[in-house]
Parts: sequence; C-alpha cells; structure tokens
Amino acid sequence: MQRRGRALVSAVGAAGVLAAAFVAGVVVAGSPEGERMAPPEEVSPEQMMAAWQQANAKGEHHEHLKAFVGTFDVKVSMQMLPDTDVYESEGVSEGEWILDGRFVKSTFRGESFGMAFEGISITGYANATGKYQTVWMDSMGNTMQYAEGTCRGGRVFTYTGTETDPMTRQTHEYRDVMTVHGHDRHTFERFYQTPGGEHRGIWIEYTRK
Repeated sequence: MQRRGRALVSAVGAAGVLAAAFVAGVVVAGSPEGERMAPPEEVSPEQMMAAWQQANAKGEHHEHLKAFVGTFDVKVSMQMLPDTDVYESEGVSEGEWILDGRFVKSTFRGESFGMAFEGISITGYANATGKYQTVWMDSMGNTMQYAEGTCRGGRVFTYTGTETDPMTRQTHEYRDVMTVHGHDRHTFERFYQTPGGEHRGIWIEYTRK
C-alpha cells in the first residue's frame, strides 16, 4: 500500500493528492446527515485519485462558458444611485480559454470617466462545490472581487459577491446576472441593495465582432 501511495504521489504530485484527500472529504460530507465521514487514513490512494479526477474533470458546465469566448464590442452603462445620471462608455472584450479549457479569461479594454481602463475576469466551474466561480480585477482598483453562483438552462448565470465601501468600510452584497441571448450576444447586470430596494447599478451589452 505504501508503494502504491508513493507511486500516486509521483504521478500527480503531492499537492494533487492533498487536494484529492480534501475533495474526498467533501464528497462524503455531502452525503445524508448521520452518515459517518471516513477518516483520511481509511481512504485508499485509489479512492483519492478517483475523487481528484472526478472533481477536476471538464464537463457540460464548462461548455456553458464557451459563449464568452471571442471578441466583443462592449457598451457599458452605469448609474451610481437611483435617480442620477447614467454614465456610458465603450470598449472591447476578448475572451479566451486558458489552462486546458478549464477557465475563461476575459480582458476588457476601454475608458472610464475619460481615463484608459482595463479589466480582467477569470471564470470557471468547480465540480466539488457545484458552483460557478468568477474573479474580477481592473486598472482602477487594487481589490479582487470574487463571486460564485449557478447557471439556469446554460444561459442565465447568477452570481453573488461582496464589496467593501471605502468610506464606511462596510461590506455590501451584490448580485450579478450574465444572460446569454445567443452565440453573438450576451448581457451583464449588477444589482445592489438600497434602502428603496434593489438597484441596477451597471448593465453591459456584449456583441460579437
């Protein structure tokens, strides 16, 4: 058993096996309440490898992300608060598969409030949690925004995440909705909670070039 364990470590790397042990625990933990979780020492290297492979396999959920691959003209609209002016800008987004087709990296280039602006998002799907995950960073901030969510019908992606108000240091939740209207068009909407109800603060149109 020790030789087989060493062979598996050599095959996938120590980090991979540790990830496998974690995933195996997650899978068991998701079973009906009351079922005993097997201690790590009772999980064989073969079970660890199988869990690792299953958790990291590409599937239909990753296929749903292909709608965001390509080059798109982008029109951005922003309304900071209800009943205020809407600010509009334009740019171009380039989406590409990275890391063996497991994630989509999208790079936006345009302008914001008269200044050059660049943003990058990386989006994927985690089999182990059953959630889509996305992270965003841009040239006008130093905070990475992380959100996770689900997809309905392979076309409507709904994420939730949090932002920290730089003035109050309070954390606020937001809801993002990415809707695929077809091969050549998708839209993005961000909603914030306000005292008067939910407010759509950002909406973006993507049209394939």
